[in-house]
Amino acid sequence: IILCLSVMITWLVIAIIFRYVSLASIIAAISTPIYILIFSNPLYIPPFIALIIILIYKHKNNIDKIRKGEEDILKINSSKLIKKPYKKNSKDKE
Repeated sequence: IILCLSVMITWLVIAIIFRYVSLASIIAAISTPIYILIFSNPLYIPPFIALIIILIYKHKNNIDKIRKGEEDILKINSSKLIKKPYKKNSKDKE
């Protein structure tokens, strides 16, 4: 249970700070082997490494969108997470 909570808290913190669901998913997945070392059996790490590679591959388009500034962001409004598209304006740096 501590392992799962650690990964979920990591996801939530990253999602709130950076407002990208895909980034939060990738960072939470990458942090999982660290939490496994701390809270569980290290024999579980190799399968999780394989899953992380698959997850990053599946999020390749999202990673490209984040780099281009085109990925949807989460807007926190009235204690809710609301999906809002990110739109660049003239004030945003290139």
